[in-house]
Amino acid sequence: MNSVPSPTVDVNAGGHRVAELTIADMRRVVSERIAPLRPQPVPTHAAMGAALAEPLRPQSVFPPADTSAMDGFAVSGPGPWHVLDGAVTAGSERPRPLADGTATVIATGALVPPMTSFVLRRENARQLWGGRLVDVAGRRPGIGNDIRRRGENWTLDCVLARAGTVVGPAVMSAALTAERTTLTVRGPLRAQVVITGDEISTADGLRPGQTRDSLGPVLPTWLRDIGYAQTATEYRSDREFRDDSIVASADAPVIFVVGGTGHGASDHLRSVLHRLGAEIIADRILCRPAGSQLLALLPDGRVIVGIPGNPLAAVTAIMTTGRAVAHSLLGISVAPVRGRLTAAVRSGTGPARIYPAVQRADGAWDIDPCTRTAHLAGLINRTALAVVEGSGPSPTAEIIRFHAM
Repeated sequence: MNSVPSPTVDVNAGGHRVAELTIADMRRVVSERIAPLRPQPVPTHAAMGAALAEPLRPQSVFPPADTSAMDGFAVSGPGPWHVLDGAVTAGSERPRPLADGTATVIATGALVPPMTSFVLRRENARQLWGGRLVDVAGRRPGIGNDIRRRGENWTLDCVLARAGTVVGPAVMSAALTAERTTLTVRGPLRAQVVITGDEISTADGLRPGQTRDSLGPVLPTWLRDIGYAQTATEYRSDREFRDDSIVASADAPVIFVVGGTGHGASDHLRSVLHRLGAEIIADRILCRPAGSQLLALLPDGRVIVGIPGNPLAAVTAIMTTGRAVAHSLLGISVAPVRGRLTAAVRSGTGPARIYPAVQRADGAWDIDPCTRTAHLAGLINRTALAVVEGSGPSPTAEIIRFHAM
């Protein structure tokens, strides 16, 4: 295990030590201090957003029997073939064997009768004598043509998905096809969002000094994008948030506190965490925007992620720190991805700079260096955040993709 990096240490006005971490150091601290959730069996239909705690192996081979890949005729022997009465359809009982020189109408997905040579597609068949006789129109198909053989997609020893894979629509569908009614997973991951601030309003009309809540309605979408399958949101004034019970009573493993991460008169998160006996493992991330972040562990293992109140800074914090926390809890390991920029960007000598970005047809990324943090308009028609670090001009950046726009 890697050792925890030595952070930049400062002392705030209250005399508490402040740990400032780079984004890379934050990720290492998170992976070392936040253990994965305990695996649990979950009904497959309820596992969306969770991560597999063990490889996904099928409970049955697929297809479970030889089936027809097309609508047409199941035929036996060299032909032409006498067409039997009736038809074999999907879901019907196992049909009787075909005698040499006979055929039966068959539907896609139906069980193939024993002794079938191949399935003759309807569009390749020529019917004679009022449909009582069928022959090949054109080139003769090979033996086994258009028959899906038992187990040709997978057998019992196959691995359909590795441990750590997030259960999305494809994984869930494959698991159900493989007769897996339960999955051993970590998650689905739940998060509690607490939006603080006397100035935040959700009501019609704003009083002087108030700000329209533009984060509460969209944060669940951003959180789902990075692995938090279930979220609940509540609002608290600055005075209400001073009550320790707001954080103490939250039952989710991760609690996002929006606002209150600074050191002003209305910022109470640190004092609440101190009274609850929490350990602050990061008290500022060296990046802009979203430097004013706070990451803490409660004695019972719940994680507190304090994020700034400015919308773009909040989303940036979610996509960096919030994403790292989700990956650690779900047992997911994702290596950073770098992309080529359309123009070299200088981060400067200070924190990493994070910009909205969109990919061009040639694969390079355009960034928006002058985006304001007080709204999310700068993310419209953007598909990623670009993290630029280092003092010199950088032709590449870490690319953090997102789907919520």
